[in-house]
Amino acid sequence: MLSASDEEQLAYATAAGRVLMTIDFEDFMQIARSWSGQRKDHAGILPCERQPGRTLARWIGDALEVYAEQSIANYVIWLPVK
Repeated sequence: MLSASDEEQLAYATAAGRVLMTIDFEDFMQIARSWSGQRKDHAGILPCERQPGRTLARWIGDALEVYAEQSIANYVIWLPVK
């Protein structure tokens, strides 16, 4: 998937039922807006800044706690979750 476009990566993640985590916020926000206008669903987008693995793992855990009772499909949720 390294050579895939951002939109192809989001489509792949969505088809697999996976949320996409990215440091490329601006491009994925444009795609999310475009898909929303087309009524096209995605599994969720988690933009964040580049961080060490332990920090990212903690942020993901925090997001799972906050959003445990609801789907994040079609949402863009910044990490870390406050």
